[in-house]
Amino acid sequence: MASIDRRPDGRYRARWREYPGAPQKTRQFTRKRDAEHFLDSVRGDLAHGLYVDPGGGRTLFRDTPSSGGRPRSTAAAPPPRSRSTCASTPIRAWAAASSAPSFAARSRRGSRS
Repeated sequence: MASIDRRPDGRYRARWREYPGAPQKTRQFTRKRDAEHFLDSVRGDLAHGLYVDPGGGRTLFRDTPSSGGRPRSTAAAPPPRSRSTCASTPIRAWAAASSAPSFAARSRRGSRS
């Protein structure tokens, strides 16, 4: 269920519930048309199972039930590598080994295939 009411300051408050008996959610708009459009999208998302609680972005992952509230492992991280694999491979050697001509070479010939 959803509704729109006008506040004393002239703004419009859109109110909705995720399910009957759920806490009421609200959002304010300057135009009634914007409030109606927002509630239409909320109703559609609820009907299709796509609704995401706007306050859900404020919940930390460690506080969610799926994480079990357990802290992460406190084991020491492995030491960082002195050199990465990419740093040890010369780019020019990699480019020379490529069998396909470069984009620049194709564009100079005028061929786009």
